Amino acid sequence: MKKIILLYVLEIIITSCATSSKNRATEKYCGYEMTFEEVNEISTWSSRNPNVFEVKNGSEIYDEINDSIRNNMPDTTVFELFLIKLTEDEVGIDAYVPNNKQFIEDVACIFMNTKFSALIPKNRKIRIYSYTNPDGSGDSPFEIGIKNNTHNTQ
Repeated sequence: MKKIILLYVLEIIITSCATSSKNRATEKYCGYEMTFEEVNEISTWSSRNPNVFEVKNGSEIYDEINDSIRNNMPDTTVFELFLIKLTEDEVGIDAYVPNNKQFIEDVACIFMNTKFSALIPKNRKIRIYSYTNPDGSGDSPFEIGIKNNTHNTQ
């Protein structure tokens, strides 16, 4: 009987440890990797709200984000940034970048760590796509989705 009880206790401990480690967000590129559900949510939002520049301060917010990233990246690198989600408490961008791990990390870290004006919502998300050719053409497979840690703690 003691062995059976011990087995149940052990099973509960193993199950709870496996569940808690599975639910932990993975730290990635100065933020946390988005879950599949978060990537779907931002994709759905973007498809239903295609013109984020028409919301209050949309162009100014995009310009501030775009300038901060471009001012901290080499002029020779071809990449594109798109504002894809803008609400009162969240901003999201898509970045189409060269397939270079360091460059992907640099773009994400600049976006996550820059101290923006009060116009920029505190919660940030970035979906990163990489292209295959140096001129920005070719396939753009989805690489990773990242969110900042303030969003993670909500």
